[in-house]
Amino acid sequence: MKKEFFNLEKGITELYTEKWIWEKTAVKDLKNLNVKHHYWIDPDGEWWVDFDNPSENLHADFYAYREKKHYLQPDELKQLQFDLNMNIQEFADYLKMDVAKLKQIENNQRV
Repeated sequence: MKKEFFNLEKGITELYTEKWIWEKTAVKDLKNLNVKHHYWIDPDGEWWVDFDNPSENLHADFYAYREKKHYLQPDELKQLQFDLNMNIQEFADYLKMDVAKLKQIENNQRV
């Protein structure tokens, strides 16, 4: 797929080619996670992360880590909170963690 993006770093709009590749990555104690990453390649051949979602590959890494460790994914954690009929504070207390950390996990900003 091809898509036009305004590249703030270059200051111009160009046509980019989409590329998905499997890469080895490390998250915490796992050093060889095989994760499918997403890039856009500019006309000069330079690879860029998604301009609209720059953390996309990092989130894919976190997802793969949780899957390998058999941890709940963010949506599963939110569903559990809903099923237990708890607000965020009650759920954080139940899990013995602070609300800020739980929100980061639920927003896929932390493993």
